[in-house]
Amino acid sequence: VASFLITPPPSVSAFNRGHAISRISPLAGGYRRAPLPLRSLPASPTPSPRREGGTQSLPSSAISLVKYCLGMGVWALPGGVAALSHNPSALLPASVLIAACGILSGYTFYLTGVVCDAVGAAGIGEAWDSTVDSTGRSGRLVDAAICAVAAGICLSYLIVMGDAVSNVLGGIGARGLLASRGASIIAIAACPLLPLISLGSPVALAPVSALGVLSNVAIIAFVAFRLAVGAYAPGGRFAGLAASAAPVFSSAPVVVLQPSSLVLVSMAATGYLAHLSAPDFYANLGVASPQRFAVMSVLGYG
Repeated sequence: VASFLITPPPSVSAFNRGHAISRISPLAGGYRRAPLPLRSLPASPTPSPRREGGTQSLPSSAISLVKYCLGMGVWALPGGVAALSHNPSALLPASVLIAACGILSGYTFYLTGVVCDAVGAAGIGEAWDSTVDSTGRSGRLVDAAICAVAAGICLSYLIVMGDAVSNVLGGIGARGLLASRGASIIAIAACPLLPLISLGSPVALAPVSALGVLSNVAIIAFVAFRLAVGAYAPGGRFAGLAASAAPVFSSAPVVVLQPSSLVLVSMAATGYLAHLSAPDFYANLGVASPQRFAVMSVLGYG
């Protein structure tokens, strides 16, 4: 956390040995890129000045970032802990691994936003072209990788929401096509998801993000309440789970350094993945500066 607040933004020259980079030049009606010779960069890293342009407040941006992380990946983490070990004492090393992934993800999220702003890039692909390969050839691979990740995320959310909606419709008496999983997935993709992915900025989603965060908190509180009143204990209302859904515990020693621990690390890294939107978060942050963006990153990932 301290590294977020005290580390100055990286020197652009450290990422651009032998290349010319770009900067944003204000013009009437918008911005355009203007070439910035490498020799004109300062020899030491200097903080970027605060700039106007963003409309989202720092708390609102932090809430939106929290909702980015509190997706389906968070609720799948118990499965990752079970992949590590069935011993309840595995919760401590698992929590350390999850916290470490959160710190690394938060810091790289901060670096992504700051570097993209420093070189005048609208996304990770443009930042790669400006800082690594000015020819743009390898940048196509970066763009393809980003598209693959985004497509995978959209597909996974579609599957989860399709299953949830079809189960709910079936529970209230819907039959046939209305309760089918395929129809639910197509309907969700056409109605809520298509307009959402067409948004150019996450600013409009801030109120919905706050509601989503509160819903996650409500779920945790509800489960904790049921645990406290003994609903999951033997003889409780929800004690009779199917054998496939019931948890399995053991007293076997916990071994952290094993291949199965990578399942938990991968799930945690996916849950913390908000880096594709880091340039947008920086651009939409009111009076944006590396310091304010660092505070937003700490609040969002902390």
